[in-house]
Amino acid sequence: MLELTTRSEISAANFDWNDAYPQLYFSQTPHHYLAVHRSGTFFSIAKRRIGENDLVAIESRAQPGFKKLRKVLGEIQTMVKKGGASGRISLVCKDGVLKVHKRSSEESCLPEGSLALFK
Repeated sequence: MLELTTRSEISAANFDWNDAYPQLYFSQTPHHYLAVHRSGTFFSIAKRRIGENDLVAIESRAQPGFKKLRKVLGEIQTMVKKGGASGRISLVCKDGVLKVHKRSSEESCLPEGSLALFK
């Protein structure tokens, strides 16, 4: 499995691995190919593998953010468990700030079939 990204020759120089790497990490996609074109004709393909060469440094820089995410997800999981089967919360991100709201209604926002997956 691999992810193929295409860029024009001009924009390839600005490819941001700090933005691209988390998607590869969470999807566990082991290979990334960056294909570069000039006027629609491809002339270069850079092949990278997770855990090798320059991606190791990018992963190291990403780890503190991944740890923060894990902590936040753990806190949300704790809140959900504390609420039990009838508890309801909503996650709202506004202006880059994520907030958790306890809902007063026990009505589910999920279709019944999706909710059944959690039972």
